[in-house]
Amino acid sequence: VTCDDFLAAMADANGVDLNQFSRWYSTSGTPTVTYASEYDDKKRVFKLALTQSSRSEDPLFIPVSVGLLDKESGKEVVPTKT
Repeated sequence: VTCDDFLAAMADANGVDLNQFSRWYSTSGTPTVTYASEYDDKKRVFKLALTQSSRSEDPLFIPVSVGLLDKESGKEVVPTKT
């Protein structure tokens, strides 16, 4: 079984297009994701910027889930979304 066979089987089984993941098999190393965030208290706006670096010429698809927690209570104030 090749990586392409595995990718095709996973795509067929789940009814999704996984072609974007094929670049993972042709790129050496592991990408690094860094972040920067800022909060404007006056506007009540939170900004999050993610940056990816890898040996690939194009960005690699990396699923990310994001939500916000209250610093004091630990309760979720913005539901987690993928």
